[in-house]
Amino acid sequence: MALVGILIVLPLLVAVLVVVQRNRVQRALLVRWASYALVGLTVLLSLVWFRAPPDYFRLPPGSIPTLDHLFTGGGILLSLVLLYMCRRIRWRETYIPVLILVQTGLVLYAELSPGAPQVEQPFYVDSFSILMALIVGIVGGLICIHAIRYMADYHAHADEAHPAVPDRQSLFFFVVFLFLGAMFGISFSNHLGWLFFFWEVTTFSSFWLIGYSQTEEATRNAYLALGLNMIGGVFFAGALVWLSHGPGIHTWALDELVASGSAVALFPAVLIAVAGLTKSAQMPFSSWLLGAMVAPTPVSALLHSSTMVKAGVFRATCAVGSGDIWPKNQ
Repeated sequence: MALVGILIVLPLLVAVLVVVQRNRVQRALLVRWASYALVGLTVLLSLVWFRAPPDYFRLPPGSIPTLDHLFTGGGILLSLVLLYMCRRIRWRETYIPVLILVQTGLVLYAELSPGAPQVEQPFYVDSFSILMALIVGIVGGLICIHAIRYMADYHAHADEAHPAVPDRQSLFFFVVFLFLGAMFGISFSNHLGWLFFFWEVTTFSSFWLIGYSQTEEATRNAYLALGLNMIGGVFFAGALVWLSHGPGIHTWALDELVASGSAVALFPAVLIAVAGLTKSAQMPFSSWLLGAMVAPTPVSALLHSSTMVKAGVFRATCAVGSGDIWPKNQ
């Protein structure tokens, strides 16, 4: 459990340290060594749990309600930030803040109602999640190391054809490490409510990173990515409401949902799978990924080849998975 917690918390801590570090040399060293640490920790995790059966983790007594409140508050804050960032939308993009409000309303209805399910084992490790963590830690860590020199050159080679972009490297690496921490959260979450929060952090991160240059083209493509991913977020939020108040199984534990074998569980599983399709840029939600190419190359690498697209496939597979992923008697 300690390794899982470190992999989720460490990138978040590094994100805070990066954004307050104004010295470029010190910031580069911090990014480099943090990336090495993520690579080493994910390899260590894979060695510890290599060929081991799925392991589910309980948290200290009383900590889960506290974390529930923190994740709920974080989700509200994230929605407010996204609504504020929608101030540059065009009239035909007004559906985006509507989706944000609908999603937030559904999640709050599901989380704050008396019937919200409790999850005793909110985190887990199995071979599938370790594979995902290796992709996030190793490939994501290498991308961060590559981005140190790339982003310096990116801002140094402005010309008439490519005007200078405001240098926001501290915020860039803040969002990148925030993204990696959320990806580890997605990889190890057995609690659907917490998983949803990490899911939406990746939506925010991709939106901000795609629009990094603040050009008109980058801004429009960032809003396209936000809008299509918010569609998936509404489907995910609908699954939480169904699992709280709908017929059949009432659980937010992903392993219980998959292992239930109940036909009634198929509907929320399909809703989560649709959310996975939007995140992984599958048809008919694929257009946002092409637009992401306007971002700096490290961002394209993160979104295309290493982490975010894999998250959609990973969670869609888990949502409609079988006992090959979770044993039926778990």
